[in-house]
Amino acid sequence: MDAVYCKDDCRVNASKQRKRDQRKQMLLDEQPRPPLAFPFSESWQPMVDELRRVLPSDPSPAGYRLKRKGSLFPNPRAPLRAVPGDLISLPYYRWEPFEPPSVPESGEYQLQWFVDEVGFLVAFDQAETPTCYVPIADPQARFHSNHVTRDKVSVPAWKRQVKAKLRPLRAEIERAEAEAAAARAKAEQAKKE
Repeated sequence: MDAVYCKDDCRVNASKQRKRDQRKQMLLDEQPRPPLAFPFSESWQPMVDELRRVLPSDPSPAGYRLKRKGSLFPNPRAPLRAVPGDLISLPYYRWEPFEPPSVPESGEYQLQWFVDEVGFLVAFDQAETPTCYVPIADPQARFHSNHVTRDKVSVPAWKRQVKAKLRPLRAEIERAEAEAAAARAKAEQAKKE
């Protein structure tokens, strides 16, 4: 900028004001951020084992969805979510590879399996509808009664949500990454021999 300022203080204050204005505009222009999917860790294994017990034998399901207090998870009207390395918009959580659910409370949820070419098996709120226990609540999720939610979350707020979400699992994630790296190194060593 080729403006002339009366003093150094005026120049500094003008620079600070431009930065504040840019930050304010950036926050106003932001799009809603998709929730980040939980990474798989050993904390999810009891849920996976429970799901295997109620897994339909034929045909093999592509995924599952959950229901509690009138809300379906993932939200069928806004299913976009960030999974490691991708953005997906499926109306169900993937079974293979297992995608942990994003729900606002840990507890018992009704379960519905999704099978390709068939759709969802067993309707919700029936006597034969299976249930499963979800062990981890997601700070980014909430009950929505299946309406589209358009919360505008700033980048710093979204990053705080993600950190809060992953903090309890950090040790498990690091241990799993170290084991995976060791397994890759061992496989490469075996190839060389």
